[in-house]
Amino acid sequence: MVAELHVRTIFEEAWSEINHHIRYHYQVDNHILGNYLEIFNRLVDSADEMGSFIKLLDGELKRTKEKHRVEMTEKDRIITELNNKIDGLGIGTKEKDDLLHMISNLIKMEQPKLTHAAKQKLLTTR
Repeated sequence: MVAELHVRTIFEEAWSEINHHIRYHYQVDNHILGNYLEIFNRLVDSADEMGSFIKLLDGELKRTKEKHRVEMTEKDRIITELNNKIDGLGIGTKEKDDLLHMISNLIKMEQPKLTHAAKQKLLTTR
């Protein structure tokens, strides 16, 4: 026994019903009307594909947002560690203020990603 299964989205099913209703009731033998329905069929396919793409795009945007959140958390952790190291250096107020000002400028700037080794070197350098 051979079986055939058709899977459609709700959108495709609705259009199929409309298309069938038009073709059945109006006996679309007119090639202009037939061409018009073919154009609509292609539009329906494209609209359904666009709906699928929106779902894909939404997932990608969520992953990007989470990645950015993780990177910002890591940046904040490094800055806190640097501030703690500066506090422990026993340097004068002027030097400390200069270092804190440099860190503040780094926070405001978009910096290229540091490698793990570079981050560790920054954190361990006194």
